[in-house]
Amino acid sequence: MDKYVEGIVMDFQMDRFLLIDKGGRSTAHGPKLKWQGIGGKIENKFIPDYKDRLSEHGSTIPESPHEAITREFQEETNYEIKEKRWHCYYIKTYKNLKLYHFAVFMSPDELNKICETAFKKPGKEGPIGIHTLVDCYWDPQQYTFDIPYLIQIIIREMKAGMFMQLDPESINSRDKTP
Repeated sequence: MDKYVEGIVMDFQMDRFLLIDKGGRSTAHGPKLKWQGIGGKIENKFIPDYKDRLSEHGSTIPESPHEAITREFQEETNYEIKEKRWHCYYIKTYKNLKLYHFAVFMSPDELNKICETAFKKPGKEGPIGIHTLVDCYWDPQQYTFDIPYLIQIIIREMKAGMFMQLDPESINSRDKTP
């Protein structure tokens, strides 16, 4: 089963969030723009054989979802958000796919700094932009089908004070590297 991560970065007021357009700009048939959370596939990482650190022998193990979202976010935005800041709030399983949804909250200044960094040196996946929930409802064809739903989960659970208690598969409870 393939495993993927997707992260949404929101400001503390929960009225602006960061998305990426991995779909391209437009085609002859109309706009192809699809804004979505930032992320990608959980990859295997190489663990060297500690008997001989100079050896190429070793093994590979899958990244943890937290490691994957941290790596993917940095690759796509050129901005690092520490692993311990990401919170997994929802996991969706399809036939041959498992998708871990993450969120992180930050100041409006930090959110703007990420955009400035991404605009100066764009990531390989596509443009990054700040959006609002109104944007999602005003022009829903521009977003992947689940973005309004995922944003609503985050806002609803944060306002109820329950967001940090969402911990599917105890993913946030495991030891994470600081």
